[in-house]
Amino acid sequence: MDPECADQGELSEKLICHGCVGEAYLSPVIFREGRSGPCSYCSDQEAVCITIFDLANRVEKTFSEHYSRTSDGPDDYQYAMLRDRESDYDWERDGEPIHDLLCGLLVVEMDVASDMVEVLADRFDCRGPGDPDEGESEFSPTSNYELNSLSLGFWNQKWERLEDALKNESRFFNREVLEVLKSVFADLHDVRSRSHGLAVVTVGPDTFLPALFRAREFQSEDGLQAALSDPVRELGPPPGKFARAGRMNASGISVFYGAEQPQAALSEVRPVVGSNVVVAKFSIVRPLSLLDLRALETVVFTRSVFDPISADERVRMGFLRTLTKRLTVPVMPGAQDREYLTTQAVADYLSGFTEPQLDGILFPSVQNGSGVNVVLFHKASRVEPLDKPEGTELCASIKEYDYESGSEYDWYQISLRAAPEGNDERSANASSSDIHSFLIPQHEATERRPALRLEMNSIDVHKVDAVKVKTTPNSVYVSFRKPNSSQCKGSMTSDDF
Repeated sequence: MDPECADQGELSEKLICHGCVGEAYLSPVIFREGRSGPCSYCSDQEAVCITIFDLANRVEKTFSEHYSRTSDGPDDYQYAMLRDRESDYDWERDGEPIHDLLCGLLVVEMDVASDMVEVLADRFDCRGPGDPDEGESEFSPTSNYELNSLSLGFWNQKWERLEDALKNESRFFNREVLEVLKSVFADLHDVRSRSHGLAVVTVGPDTFLPALFRAREFQSEDGLQAALSDPVRELGPPPGKFARAGRMNASGISVFYGAEQPQAALSEVRPVVGSNVVVAKFSIVRPLSLLDLRALETVVFTRSVFDPISADERVRMGFLRTLTKRLTVPVMPGAQDREYLTTQAVADYLSGFTEPQLDGILFPSVQNGSGVNVVLFHKASRVEPLDKPEGTELCASIKEYDYESGSEYDWYQISLRAAPEGNDERSANASSSDIHSFLIPQHEATERRPALRLEMNSIDVHKVDAVKVKTTPNSVYVSFRKPNSSQCKGSMTSDDF
């Protein structure tokens, strides 16, 4: 027998115990599937071990799914840069040396990594005795490896298929759409972000988001005065009968849209010049769980690469990083009914989540560009009734008369007055949901716990004097060409005028 083959056989039969492999996924696997024997590395005589050969099989599979060997020399462009005497470019090989990478991945000592490299390199070395050295092969001791770039084609196709099914086939009871959403949002409570922590966050009292601002535009003084006379009803979420379709709700589904800052709330209503916008603060009175779409942009892949499902999970995490832009892309007013179908389906699906239970979604402001918006699902959108004495009602004025000048000026005031005799006191003290309880099932009006409180002292009326538009200008190049010209579109020549 060839002495070298004998050495390889002995090396492959070396035993390594679960204690010498610190990788969080592999160590328990070795303990479950191994057999008792003396570890070749720590000399524990009764450790649970597997052979280096078996461990090498797992490493080889993991590398085939997640890693690529980098080039051992510069490419043509890099080589040209090296030859340029005026350039200070210095080529350095991409990736991490195989020994260092194995030590880090397996959490093992260097002697274990060296044995692994020797076993794996022998599998891919096809040279016979006396053959010339034809360069580096897989798992050569000098090789470097790096993580494969992600290919999101499969998930992109699934999502495009979801959008097509919603727009052109079935919008209700669509099993295909449901299966895609299930796979996209699986294990949402465990998803972590590099910059925002967990993707599911808690807002409300004593959190980073204790309150939300809501805005509503009024183009008539009568509408403005009516809103100030009943702010809980008019500034809170509309009853289902009057709820228009939005980015995260279908028509007839009442939800609460709010913003972290007043300016973001103003921007979202897209007011016209001459209108009045009422902005008010709503405190969140109980803890609510929201999916933070910002966190998805920097989702971290935390699963072990040795886990059999890690390859698919890593690609799914890559797709989640693109999802925020898909769900917050600006939509033109004329295309809202069709283009909002996908985001409405996502919100409807998430509102029915049981693990974790979600009360809404937090997402970047589309109109403001830098603010944060929140949609609270119907179950978490109820506003507390206004606390006022029995037998009283609110009244509002928006104008004041100056007797000296004989002219009116804007003056906004909300006050209490005695309710006219015969008024239903329950109605006077009812919240938006209670006032319109005849429009929705009675059990729903009573079972939903209030989640918001209107802060009366926060109400502001903004007169829209002008609207600032931020643009990115692009020049248009004009040229005239002879018919059937083969010139590239957009290029200017001497024949152009």
